[in-house]
Amino acid sequence: MRNKLILAFLIVAMLIGIVGTSGVLVLRWVNRNTKQIYNDNLKSVEDILLIKENVSGIKSNIEIMIHEKDKTKIEEETKNINDMIEKSTSYISDYQKMQMTLEEEQFWLEFKNDLGIYTQKKQEIIDDINSNMLDEAQQKYLEIQSIEENMGNIFNKIIQINLNSAQVANKNIDSILLRTSNIIIILSSTFFICVILLGVFMSNYVNKLLKKIRDYAERIASFDFSTPIIIETKDEFGQTASDLNKAQENLNKLLKKTLKALKI
Repeated sequence: MRNKLILAFLIVAMLIGIVGTSGVLVLRWVNRNTKQIYNDNLKSVEDILLIKENVSGIKSNIEIMIHEKDKTKIEEETKNINDMIEKSTSYISDYQKMQMTLEEEQFWLEFKNDLGIYTQKKQEIIDDINSNMLDEAQQKYLEIQSIEENMGNIFNKIIQINLNSAQVANKNIDSILLRTSNIIIILSSTFFICVILLGVFMSNYVNKLLKKIRDYAERIASFDFSTPIIIETKDEFGQTASDLNKAQENLNKLLKKTLKALKI
């Protein structure tokens, strides 16, 4: 009987473990995909926005330098441009380490090509301003506007690609969570029913054996030593029944000897 109870508890523990393990695995999967959304999509969008902001800032500073007569302020704006270029270089380096889709890579190559031209033109404008060649600087400034506009369009396309990827990944997470929730509900309901059935089975099993022992005790109390108790299980109940039958047999023999002695 003890082995059966241990087995029953082990089954219950196993069922609970299955549900718990399923939940843990799903949570790990969600955590991994959530990090992927941030690292591959949202962080990419953040870097692109910062690069875009710096490109716009560089353009604004160049425009200020073209119309500025004070050399000190021109030098200050040049320093600001160099600072933004340094930051953009860092953002570009971080972005290129991230995983890109094929479409995203194509737009990124186009951006880098425009960036090379933009950087060259920007330096030529600064050189013209420092050489007081303002007409040439103004003309080149007008030329880079179309390049800056095209880079802005590329930025928007890359951002949209990453937002779409994040949206798809989020839908996948929602789908997996819903499916897993349904599975856990089904498993929990199934396990609950199994536990109830197991409990009913164990209860009926014990009650059936206890009834046999009770009936046997009532026969013994009525001095009926003729009918042994029949429990053929190999657990504690079966051992108890065997011991009781031996006791009954010994009592029966003792009773016969006593009756025989009294007749003499």
